[in-house]
Amino acid sequence: MRNLLFTWCLIGSFILSAQQENARIEYSKLTINIENPNDLDVISESSTIIYNEKGYRNAVFVNYEDQFRELVSIQVTIKDMSGKKIKSLGMSQVNTFALSQSFETGDGNYIVLDPEYKNFPFKVEIKTFFDHDGFLNLPTWVPQSNFNTSVDLSTLEVITQKEYDIRYMGENIGEPRINEAEELNLKRKKSYTWSVSDLGAVDNNVDYKSFYKSQPKVYLAPDKFILDGNEGSMGSWTEFGDWFLKLNQDRDQLLSKTETFLNSLPPDLPVKSMVDTIYSYMQDRTRYVSIQLGIGGFQSLPADFVDEKGYGECKALTNYMKAMLRYKGVESNYILVKAGNDVPDVNDNFPSNQFNHVFLGVPTASDTILLECTSQSIPSGYIGSFTDDRNVLWIDEGKSKMIKTPVYSERENVYQKQANIKLDSEGNASLNVSVNHSGVFFDQLQRYQYFTESQVEQYNYSQFDYSDFTIKEFNVNENSNEATFTTNYDLQINNLAKKVGDKIVVPNNMLQAIDHYVDPNEITKYMEVRRGFTTDETVVVDLPENYWLTFAPQDVKIAEQYGSYEYTATQKGNQIVINRKLILKKGVYEGDEFERFLEFKDKIEKLDRKKMVLSSKT
Repeated sequence: MRNLLFTWCLIGSFILSAQQENARIEYSKLTINIENPNDLDVISESSTIIYNEKGYRNAVFVNYEDQFRELVSIQVTIKDMSGKKIKSLGMSQVNTFALSQSFETGDGNYIVLDPEYKNFPFKVEIKTFFDHDGFLNLPTWVPQSNFNTSVDLSTLEVITQKEYDIRYMGENIGEPRINEAEELNLKRKKSYTWSVSDLGAVDNNVDYKSFYKSQPKVYLAPDKFILDGNEGSMGSWTEFGDWFLKLNQDRDQLLSKTETFLNSLPPDLPVKSMVDTIYSYMQDRTRYVSIQLGIGGFQSLPADFVDEKGYGECKALTNYMKAMLRYKGVESNYILVKAGNDVPDVNDNFPSNQFNHVFLGVPTASDTILLECTSQSIPSGYIGSFTDDRNVLWIDEGKSKMIKTPVYSERENVYQKQANIKLDSEGNASLNVSVNHSGVFFDQLQRYQYFTESQVEQYNYSQFDYSDFTIKEFNVNENSNEATFTTNYDLQINNLAKKVGDKIVVPNNMLQAIDHYVDPNEITKYMEVRRGFTTDETVVVDLPENYWLTFAPQDVKIAEQYGSYEYTATQKGNQIVINRKLILKKGVYEGDEFERFLEFKDKIEKLDRKKMVLSSKT
């Protein structure tokens, strides 16, 4: 789908700190002038003080244009702090780049104007004018959209024809001032105005979602709209769903070779087997290429195009899969989603185009099979962190509605670890560890599929916390049918244990500490476990010759609302068998609850820091 028409602000949680101010927006104003459902003008103007290199991003204009959206004018003025003009830039200095030169075909372009001035501090004034020929989206106004940037004053004004209705919803902001003054009424217009002031700089040391949730913002959507001659309404999710469905209907013709394959499938094949077989057929014959010419950012390519060419974007591949299922008498539904691993969720109380991706749902008697049609490797029924646990729009003629995608819990998201450690008499060790990844951890397989060799090596080293070690061997084994994969490592670790006289002091936890998985921010007192998980470890330690275990911490089992921790250590001959299981549940912890979560985490850390003692038999 049209990536940049569905952009959203990905910004993080905050603390106020004058020392962290990299830029200051003295004023900004966004004016949206809706002449009719087919004509929209957007004017933006701002003045910003840039204090340092980190704030320089506020001086660079970056946006996009396409068949429906054109940059008509831009004026950028650089001034010193006394107000003296240094330089002016305009349309002739704008650089244009394809939205994606590697895998995307479309008529959209990035437009960038870099003033190339870094005599800090300085002031940049930017004014732009965009003309829209038809529109589906209206901008979401978030006046504080960059970290470490304060805002003195920011204003949003929406001007419409008097008889034209817009829909709006504010968060962390009051109602608009609605103006129907005489001078506007002479032109049969009205305006809506929101303003905010004195927003302190925001530090970038917590996750994006929480900050976005806390920011003042205004969502906007047209009631009626026209895009490329296609009329629609966003008065309800049902109306929007019907528009999308109509736009993509009658595009399910297949080539004869595919019909021949489908005819060869047994007519009495169970639905799940039928879906799996056709899904595998699609994956083997297609690849994802984003094609977004004209209204193609919203409308699927025909199924026979994908059938012939072997590629398509998310809607085209989803439509192709849907067409094959329909040919076999299996009905399915489009699902619109805001995809991404850590993005703000769709606001289900505000019908509007908040989506950037589509996948497929196949209702069955017992369940709904979810199909991510852009992947050539994941199994049917698996959606992973790209689209899990969020509001999505289930498209059904006359009955489209918001539903929630499945949550992968701590029971599904599991690191299962089997390790063998051979310890020598100096405290050095060789480690062989096998890690089975399941649930959303299956997503990590993509690193090994698409990373370069050096990137894979860097990532592998980041998985271990030892101060001095070498990865001698590594391999990965995939089980796509089960949505699991296993990584196997051979490591040489120097000074894993500490030699003290005739004794060896061995760490209680010889794999990953809890800090490897969670990172609470003690400044903002915020912690989110976005997806619950389990790490279940069995570690067998081969003792050095003539050494035996003389001290080990007692077995432990703790359980709280945040999760649980279990530890046992048993000597069997010349081996110690350690079992360690950590479960963290999904949750958001702030304020006093954050402090209690820290106490739970501290208990585990103290247990992990305990030591075992080996003594020499000689």
